[in-house]
Order: sequence, then C-alpha cells, then structure tokens
Amino acid sequence: MNNVEMLVLDFGSQYTQLIARRLREFGVYTEIVPYFESIDSIKAKNPKGIILSGGPASVYEEGAYKPDNKVFELGIPVLGICYGMQYIAYHFGGAVVRAKEQEFGKAQLEILATDTALFANVKNNSVVWMSHADKVEKIPQGFSELAKSGNTHYCAIADTKRQIYALQFHPEVVHSECGGEILKNFAVSICRADTSWNMKNFITYEIDKIRKITGILSQTPTFQRTEDRAQQEQIFALWQESFTKAHGFMGAKLLEHIATTLKQRIHNSEHFFARKDDVGNVSAFGFCVYVEDTSGYRCNFECYIIDRNLTQKEVTQSFLDTLMQFQNTQSFHTQWDTHDKKGLKVFSELGFEKGAVCGDMVELGLDCVATNTAPLQRCGWIYQGYNASDKATQKLYQDYHDFEWGIPQHDDKRLFEQLVLEGMQAGLSWITILKKREAFRAAFDAFDPHIVATYDEAKIQELMENPGIIRNRAKIESAINNAKRFLEIEREFGSFAKFLWDYVDNTPIINHFESLEEIPTHTPLSDTIANDLKKRGFSFVGSTGIYAFMQSVGLVCDHLTSCAFGHTDKAKPHKVLCAVSGGVDSSVVATLLYRAIGENLIPIFVDTGLLRKGEREAVEKMFRENLRVPLITIDASEEFLGLLKGVRDPESKRKIIGETFIKVFEREARAHNANGEIKFLAQGTLYPDVIESVSVKGPSKTIKSHHNVGGLPEWMKFELIEPLRELFKDEVRALGRELGMPESMLMRHPFPGPGLAIRIMGEVNQADLDLLKEADCIFIEELHKWNLYDSVWQAFCVLLNVKSVGVMGDNRTYDNTICVRAVEALDGMTATFSHLPHEFLESVSNRIINEVEGINRVVYDITSKPPGTIEWE
Repeated sequence: MNNVEMLVLDFGSQYTQLIARRLREFGVYTEIVPYFESIDSIKAKNPKGIILSGGPASVYEEGAYKPDNKVFELGIPVLGICYGMQYIAYHFGGAVVRAKEQEFGKAQLEILATDTALFANVKNNSVVWMSHADKVEKIPQGFSELAKSGNTHYCAIADTKRQIYALQFHPEVVHSECGGEILKNFAVSICRADTSWNMKNFITYEIDKIRKITGILSQTPTFQRTEDRAQQEQIFALWQESFTKAHGFMGAKLLEHIATTLKQRIHNSEHFFARKDDVGNVSAFGFCVYVEDTSGYRCNFECYIIDRNLTQKEVTQSFLDTLMQFQNTQSFHTQWDTHDKKGLKVFSELGFEKGAVCGDMVELGLDCVATNTAPLQRCGWIYQGYNASDKATQKLYQDYHDFEWGIPQHDDKRLFEQLVLEGMQAGLSWITILKKREAFRAAFDAFDPHIVATYDEAKIQELMENPGIIRNRAKIESAINNAKRFLEIEREFGSFAKFLWDYVDNTPIINHFESLEEIPTHTPLSDTIANDLKKRGFSFVGSTGIYAFMQSVGLVCDHLTSCAFGHTDKAKPHKVLCAVSGGVDSSVVATLLYRAIGENLIPIFVDTGLLRKGEREAVEKMFRENLRVPLITIDASEEFLGLLKGVRDPESKRKIIGETFIKVFEREARAHNANGEIKFLAQGTLYPDVIESVSVKGPSKTIKSHHNVGGLPEWMKFELIEPLRELFKDEVRALGRELGMPESMLMRHPFPGPGLAIRIMGEVNQADLDLLKEADCIFIEELHKWNLYDSVWQAFCVLLNVKSVGVMGDNRTYDNTICVRAVEALDGMTATFSHLPHEFLESVSNRIINEVEGINRVVYDITSKPPGTIEWE
C-alpha cells in the first residue's frame, strides 16, 4: 500500500481516528499507533510528520501517558492536539495546570500569527471545538503563541525552528470550521506529505492482502473437469446471459435456438470442462462429444468464452493443454485453421479482447494428433488384494483412491466414521471394509457419534446379527466407547478436527515416495497420536491403524510421485464466512471479498427476527440481482427471541445477540466445512465501531460495547477478517462506488447489528417488534416521499415501552409511545438532530397513530451527539 505519510500517536482520545479520517480526505495516507509505539517501529514506517492526539489523562499526574521522547529528535514536524499540546508544553519546560474555566464545546479562534503556514486560508474568529479540563499556563522557551480563544490564552503555539506545533482545540471534529484546512496545512504544506491515497489504491491493497491471508495466489487459470450436471447448468446460464447481452440484435427466436442447440450438445457430451480464474469466477467452458463419421469414431471438442476480456487464442490454448493432460496425449502439430472441423472448435465473439462487442461469429479449429492413450497412473496398492477381473471392486478401490485417500478431511462425522472403520479393519484388508462401508453406515446411524454413544446391549446384539458388517463384539463395543471419548474431545477443543489437525499445524504432510515399499506403516507422529488417544480412553487405536487413518483423512499424503492424483504441493485456499446484514458495511465487505476470493466466500445472512419490515426479502433480492453474490439465508428468529426473553439490560441484549450470532455461524460453518476450508469470519467493523468499544490503538474510555467488537465471545473459533476496520462510513461508501455498487445500496442508513432489539426499551417480544416494524416502515416511507431520506445520516423509530393516555374517536386509550429519531452527521462520531419540517413530522405522527394499532403518541428526539449517542441503547 502507500507509504505512511502521517503517523498519529494515540493517547486515548475518542476523536483520534478522526485525525486520520480528515487527512485521508486530502489523499494523505495516515496510520494510527499507540502512544507507546517504539521509536524503532516509528522509524521503520518513515512518516513525513507525527501528530500527538488528545487524551483523557493529565500530563502532570503520576502514570500520565508519555511517548518515546525521541519522536522530537527525528527531524520531522510534530503537531500536538489537546493532550498532545499539553504534553509538548510540559516536556519542554512549560507549565500545565487545571483550568479554572474549563472549555467543552465551541469557541472562537483568534489568530495572532497570521503569517504562519499552519493557518493559511483559515479565517480569523472561526469556530473551533474545545474539550479540555487542563490548560497550558506557561509556554516553553523557544515557543511562541499563534492563537488564543476566549478562555484559553494559549490556543495554538509553535517552535518553528524545530517544526513543533500544538493546538489546544480539536481540528479533526466537524464542529471546528476550518479544522480540516489546518490539518491539511500541517500535513501538506509543512510536512510535504504525498496526497495520492484513494479508494482505488485501497482496493488493490486489500484484495492482495485478503488473497494472501486466505492462501489464494494468482496463477494462470486452467480448465477443470466437472461431471456435476447442476454446475454445468449454472455455467451454461452464465454464458447464455453474456451471449444474450452481446447479441440482442439477433432477435429472441434466434438466440433461443442457439442456446437450445448448445444446451442439447452439452447434455449429450461425454466430458465437461470449466475454466475459472484465481478467485473462482467462471470465464469459459468446453466439452467433448464422441461422434462417428466416415473417418471413424472420434471426439469433437467445443469451447465457449464467457468473459469478454479474454482472447480467443489464450482460452483455446488453455483448453487444448487441459485436453492433452486429460487424455494423456501429446500434440505434434498445433495449427490455427478456420476450415478444419476435425479438432477443437472454439466459438467466441470477435473483438472480445478489450471488451468490445461484435456480432460476427467465427469458428476456430485446432488440429491435434493424439499418440498415447495410456490410462492415468495410480498408486499400485489399489490393484492388490482382489481378483484383477473383478471390475466392480477395482472401480470401488479406484474411486476411493482418486476422491478420498489423502484428501484433507475436517468434518467431524466423517472423521469419526474413518476412525471406527480403521478400528474395524484390524487384522483384515481395507478392501473388505470398503465393500461393507455402506452397510456400516446404515447400521451405525450414519456414524453420528452422538447416537453411537447411546448404544446399549440391545443395539449391540442387533449389530452382532447384521451380516453386512464385521460382527466382532470387541470392535463394536470399542466403537461405542470411542464415540463417547470422541464427544469429550469435541467439547474440549470445539471439534475433533481441531484436535487432530493441531498435530500438523493444519498443514498436511506431503511425502514423495517413489515405491510402495518406502511407505511406512507407522511414524513417530502416529505413535504420539495413538498414545494420546489411548490416554483419553480410546481403544483399537494402535500406531499402525492411526497411520492408516492419517493417510485416509489427508493428514499425510502418501500418493506415489508417479501417481496422477497426488503431490500438488499446493494447499487449498481457506474459505471465508461473511456476516451479511444487508447494510452498507456488510454489503461492501461481501462485494470486496467476492472480488478478491470469488467462490471461496460464503456469505451468510441471518434472519434474527430483529430486522426491519421486509428486510430479509430486500437483502436477498439485492444480493441476487445487484451484486450477483450467492447468499445463504438462515432463519434463526425463534432462537434469538427465545434467548432475549426476560432480558431488559441493554448491554446484556448486545452480548446475547453477539454470542448467538457466532453460535449460528459456527453451526453453519460445519455444514459448509466438509474439508475444513473455512478458517475466517469476515465482519464489517469500522473505525467508529472500535472507538465506541475500547480503542485498539490506545487507552480510550469505553462508551458502550459495539456489536462487532464487544459482543464476540471468547471461545470464537474463527480468525477475523475486517477489511473496513480502518475506514469511516463515508469512506466505505466511496469504496463501494469504486467497486461499482449501486447508489441506492450505498446510501442506505446505518442499521445496528443487534437490530431492533436495541430500539425497544426493555424486554424484546414479538408483539413489540411488530409495532416497531410498522412504525419504522412508515417513517422511512415518508422520508422518501418528502425527498428527505438522503438529507439525514440515520433515521429510525424507538419503542419506549412507556404508555400514555389518549383519545381516539370516542374511546379512551392507554397505549405505547414511539420516539422518532433522525440525525445529521458526516461519520457518526458526532451528530446533530435533524431539523425536519414540522409538516413532515405531523404527517409521520398522523400515519403512525392511525395505521399502527397500539400506538397513541409520537415524540421527536432532539438530542445531539454528544451528549447522547445516536442509538438509545
């Protein structure tokens, strides 16, 4: 990413991140580090300037926050803000005392040194924001006074020779009229910082970082064979959409005829290949059809391009290379020939190289000579232990070798199955067990350890009478015992997979043996695992059996070097679960992640029952039609409402919702984690989220726990990916625009993760939720109707659970009160209530009272932030 231009040392101010926010507006890349950052680390970042933030402490108190004083010896400009100014004055010999008249709020800046670069283009008597209880009573030697305010004599000071500047006010907050200009003057004019940082650069950097973290590396895309008909249908639909857009001029009937004909050929094809880029997006597909003509029985290949940015030659050559590998053939002659129809046919649109569209069609042929049709090489053990003429057994062994043996397995149920079957194999051949595996699965309840652990004597007798399995009482009793021990490990480690894969740091051991004789029967690692399992009470887990278990579940890969199914030496990329709410933040995160890792993203939308009216349907439509990101929806509304029953404390509600979110995600992860690919959980955490919990980069005071931070339970098993963690809301929207997201999505008002639960005062129940949803829907509808929606930062209703007397018609009512809240802000750090027209508020009130049964009073919240927060809880 860009070099660090400005470095902010955080002393715990609630406004620290705003400093970086303001500087980034001017294209100055700024980072924030704790005030105690080592001088070596600061030097390594090589900033052009340093800013000391504000903070809640007093510089003259014991234990006051102090940076490494060598920051003043780096030869670069330094700016102190509030506490930062007081520390500079105190450090250089000035005096700092408790102010008799403390300043909190707006003040006027009276500029005394009009020639200083710090105040260039800053008008005199402009409003600045004060927030301090201490003041500089005496400035150090070498410093001069630049400005003052009503109650603060030394509002700004500087030692221009040493390029040290200090401000008592906060230029970073929006209430300081010319604060942004002052920061820009310091960074650009005084520090000579570069101003080229932008969201385009951020996207490039973040995508690269995400790909590295998840293990996805850029590589030349190749075709992969797939026999999954459903996947073939999806890929064909992508091509049809692309083709229709490019050739709409052909007319619906002709387009339909072309698509129908192609679909039929795909259906009749022998093999189907899809070409994906390094993030899993399908860019082309091909298939082969065996035909018989006058020249004999041969195979025709056809390839179709989806991505218009690809060249025909690039795709065709890639497809040809794949076919050569697939058929184990060699190409002696490769020639482009538009008339040769015997080889490879590639249908594509001319002019696709740079995205231009042309209606002409071209048929390209490649003539290739196949010389060797020998079968793929496999490990020799699959041909042992049975009659060579037994093709059914050979196929069974071959499929196990090709699609299971040596492939990393992380699903606990599959691991338990394999552990039991390896125990059953003791003294027998593996092919014997393999032939009986389906019978075992039926007899042992699909190897669900929770069920197997409950087996009693009657079940044991039933199993002993089952001819489809190995009827050995000791082995059956061992399976039951091992199920109980297996569950104990799950409870201790979260999953048996974690317990097992920790032995190899989650990375398979890949051996490179050239012959079967070199493969060991056990290893020191298998000895260790076997002994550990025995200590935990497992039986039939000898070292030899455990090594076979390690081979079968991919903990170790022992495919021979000559085998075509091993030794990729490339770990599969980790997948990422993404929590999607439908709000701006999570939608941008999902879009960015999908751009970075494609199908390795698993975006999950949880319907908590705490969403706005129609939210679920709107989110699903948005992801399907606008983002084209596959979305998984989980209805967990009953679970959330059940856990919130009787809970009135706001912090408890947040914690319960946060923990339940993660529990739901863990459950869903298991369903999508057959081979343990999922390692990360993505969240739309922003700078304000972190600030309002506890600053991660300094000792700021806690206001409330945010749902993306404080709500996370300690036992969470996923590592976090938070690509927006250092961005403010308007930066997130700018990022979304750069990603090509629709404006209607980006301008949606913020919606808290805990949802309507923190907009209902007290206990949450379905009846109150229904009331709040209807009222909130009316408020938002009216904002759109009056063209006011985009003029406010956030708008919503709060159910106060306060009843009041009213009159409706001739009847007396005693019903609920709704509070309407609308605020204006730039970043959510500070906010003022929106001065909405009285006529509008009257219209909202009338509609809510008349249309929502159970509400007879509507009030409007006119509290700003500070002193209040935007949300009520």
